[in-house]
Amino acid sequence: MASSGLASVDQIERQLTFALVGGGTVGVEMAGALAEMSRMALAHDFRHIDPASARICLYESGNRILPTYPERLSKEARRHLESLGVRVYPNARVTTVDSEGIVVGGQRVPAATVLWGAGVVASPAGRWLNAPTDKSGKIIVEPDFSVPGHPDVFAIGDTAHMIASTRNLVGIKSRTPMVMPGLAQPAIQEGKYVANVIRLRALGRPAPAPFWYWDKGDLAIVGRTYAGRICGSRVLRGSRHGSSGRAYIFISSSDSQIGCLSCSNGDLPSLPNVARYAYFLWNGVPHRTLSSGQHDNGTPVGRKNG
Repeated sequence: MASSGLASVDQIERQLTFALVGGGTVGVEMAGALAEMSRMALAHDFRHIDPASARICLYESGNRILPTYPERLSKEARRHLESLGVRVYPNARVTTVDSEGIVVGGQRVPAATVLWGAGVVASPAGRWLNAPTDKSGKIIVEPDFSVPGHPDVFAIGDTAHMIASTRNLVGIKSRTPMVMPGLAQPAIQEGKYVANVIRLRALGRPAPAPFWYWDKGDLAIVGRTYAGRICGSRVLRGSRHGSSGRAYIFISSSDSQIGCLSCSNGDLPSLPNVARYAYFLWNGVPHRTLSSGQHDNGTPVGRKNG
């Protein structure tokens, strides 16, 4: 289109506009990847268009992106996306998606590419079975994931509404049960649990203990140089600055401790040093800065300070 010389500026701009709907993990990761591709990987591959001029717009109906993450991580993720050239629009509800683009807040936004990351409706299984459902259509299941009134029918994953206890990465049980998110991690564990329920029934044995979810954490990768992760009450965030040859890992816990692991010689820290340092921060030991295998006072890693 651009090479023909017949396209208007508005037509080219529309072709170079990417509208991403939903500021969760999917939308944020996709926006970061598109921004890096257009401004780095594809920057010199075209003669008639400038990939770096692509408009990458991320729309979130809530007041911030990554709404299930702590606000601190959300703000940092937004700053990183904006540094890549992504335009972030919170409190922006998309009401229409068609061949011309989207309508958000009553305003038409021309876009040739629209990527939906705002979730999907629940399976209609609840209506098929005339079972009780929550407001999103998920079946409110029994403790063993069976459908009320249908003890031989089970629902798991994003078809089921289940409230269960959780345990973090090291097995510590949470104080408050939570609604299981419709993600792969819970669905896999739920499937194994239901398989065991069916097996024990077939053998005539007692039912297993109530289901609990082993929460291994959530990870959002915002481009190649920044990531944030939640592990229970712990929050980890990190970035790598390749231009300077230095690697930084920032770790903050629920009590807001922050640490830094860096290498000034351009080499990444050894895995044992990274693991040891993460363990210090995880267990509330006062923060240290390691560079080339040393503590901030010069003590080699593995020895106690002082």
